[in-house]
Amino acid sequence: MLVYALWYIIALGQNKDDSTVVLNEVTVRTIAPKTKLRGDAIVTKVQGSALEKSGSLHEMLGKVPGMMMQGENLEVIGKGAPVFYVNGRKLYDIEELKRMRSEDVLEVEVINDPGAQYDATVRSVVRIRTRKPQGEGFGFDVITGHSQDLRQAEFADPFATLNFNYRHKGFDVFGMVNNWNVHTLQYATADQHIFTVDNNTLNENWQTGWADTRTSGHGMNYALGANWMVSEKHSLGLRFQIDQMLSNESPLLLHEDVYNNGAFYKDIVSETFTRYSAPLGYNLNSYYNGQWGKMGIDWNFDWNTKGATEDMNSVSDNISSLSDAQSRLLATKLVLSYPLWKGMLNAGIEMIWVNRNIDYTINQDYIADSHSKTEEDTYTAFVEYMANFGRYGVAKLGARYECVKFDYANLNHSDANVCDTHHGLYPSLSYSVQLGTIGLSLSYNTKTVRPNFYHLTDATTYASHSILMQGNSQLRNQIQHELGLNARWRWLLGAVSYTQSEHMISQWQYPYISEQTPAEEGVLVYRRINLPDPVRTFIGYVNASPTFGPYTMNWTLGYQQQFLTLELNDPREASGRRSKSYNDPLFFLNTNNTLRLKHNWQMECNLNLNSPGHVQNYRLMRWNAGLSATIQKTFLPNNALTLRLSANDILYRTGQDLLMDSGESQMYQCNRHSSQRINLSIRYAFNQTKSKYKGTGAGKDAKDRM
Repeated sequence: MLVYALWYIIALGQNKDDSTVVLNEVTVRTIAPKTKLRGDAIVTKVQGSALEKSGSLHEMLGKVPGMMMQGENLEVIGKGAPVFYVNGRKLYDIEELKRMRSEDVLEVEVINDPGAQYDATVRSVVRIRTRKPQGEGFGFDVITGHSQDLRQAEFADPFATLNFNYRHKGFDVFGMVNNWNVHTLQYATADQHIFTVDNNTLNENWQTGWADTRTSGHGMNYALGANWMVSEKHSLGLRFQIDQMLSNESPLLLHEDVYNNGAFYKDIVSETFTRYSAPLGYNLNSYYNGQWGKMGIDWNFDWNTKGATEDMNSVSDNISSLSDAQSRLLATKLVLSYPLWKGMLNAGIEMIWVNRNIDYTINQDYIADSHSKTEEDTYTAFVEYMANFGRYGVAKLGARYECVKFDYANLNHSDANVCDTHHGLYPSLSYSVQLGTIGLSLSYNTKTVRPNFYHLTDATTYASHSILMQGNSQLRNQIQHELGLNARWRWLLGAVSYTQSEHMISQWQYPYISEQTPAEEGVLVYRRINLPDPVRTFIGYVNASPTFGPYTMNWTLGYQQQFLTLELNDPREASGRRSKSYNDPLFFLNTNNTLRLKHNWQMECNLNLNSPGHVQNYRLMRWNAGLSATIQKTFLPNNALTLRLSANDILYRTGQDLLMDSGESQMYQCNRHSSQRINLSIRYAFNQTKSKYKGTGAGKDAKDRM
């Protein structure tokens, strides 16, 4: 019924096609659609639209139909964070989107049900195609700016990026130097209840208080690469990036009042200082892209290293800990394509080898030191066929097979070792057709979610006086079955999707009781678990993006609801069990408004609204409203100089109030962040020539999990 209603709403506004009519040498043009369906992708043309002058690529993508901005994070609606490709090259550093200009983008493809060519963990893909480079020689693009928090005067973050490029005929050298500073604040108030039973007597521990966490960081990124177009059919290249953390510190001040069975127990004032350090991180990608007769070849190789050391000292509790993690990755991917019958056949393999070592020491007897080593090898084969049947539509059918060998070694306790092999077959199919002026696209696929590597350890780590963090080497992969429908008519776009998630990975909290920490202390341990029952989620939205003269609107109205009921352990119940439903729906409204004026002036006003509702096993408790405004002016020929001034979170209403009900405990937390900011940026481009680098990368999911 909902699918029919969506189709009816879109068809209701139907009128004549966009067209060009010539009458006695007078040409009258209607506005061409900026968004359309192409196969399984929602394609938005950027060049010539209001999106073209949206500052950075990161800012622009939040306004593309099918996408939204959640705080500082880009998401495909209903699918979470996507994998990004720019001209076929996979992005590993998402900050790179902030260093690219929206003016350089030709079009954006949003794929909310990617097929077998992509990793089984990838739920959405965003492919960005830039304008064709013009000219040769040396060019550069430099941007500098300042971000100032309006509530914390000391939170001043200057930044600067230099991109350079030299091209001569088929040879191309490119590079980047980036300097970043970041200051963040999270102020949280919490109200926490823990219920335990001792000698058939119910005990209630109640904690109320606040925590202030301030993080400051400074670092550099460097990249250098070369690309050689041997001919129109053959190209190869190499790209090397170094990430450097110069400083990163995070002090935490916590104050809590603790009560037991209504009587005051004690007052806690905890001051913790954490310093993060990391060796240089390296990322190397090399590729070959070629055409041998009718067969296309796309090969990528990646080498990646990452490390991080966390040195924590709690002055008031006399607790100190040291955590050191080191990760290494090798990955390669080969894709072959060949025209067959009415379409194209793609087949390939991908292999990923990851190892990660974690050492954790702490000066407390009730928390054990831990030393672990994790190795994961992934072997993948996939095949996909896309056929074009003309006016009868385009069909795509694929399957991906993944074999994952997992080996977790607890170097302290060998009886906790885990060695397992997972096999998975992930089918996908899609069908798209144009019915008059209405475009439709239907898709189905199976996906998985793998735990991050730091969750796949049984170690317990200290977070604060009342919170411990614990891994879970027994976590299973989450399996998701997804069915989606997209529909488009002119500037109206609608989408609905249904997802069933089995073994959903979620965070849970448990009372922690030991000889050193009795129930009166009110300590909770947080760990990832697999929910016992499947979670069903429905999402639907409608997007309208018309242009009226100098004004362009891009409004999205949507709805999301999950269906989940769990049996909780609750000592307050006579049976010790309680049924809890997490089914309250969420509504969201995103309004992006752009006004283009004379003399290259542009004004923007954007509002994002999110309602209360359930997400997994917690509930968002209040309306969230993010209001931002921007004014921009470009100068010089070819818009080489751009000044952009923006204000974010004007209403200071982007914080979240959360309620987590785990049966034995309930936690209500209000979070506020340093999000009310003024940002000023200046960008200048000289003879800018974009790189023709075509590397797509391999092992993206494993890198994210590292």
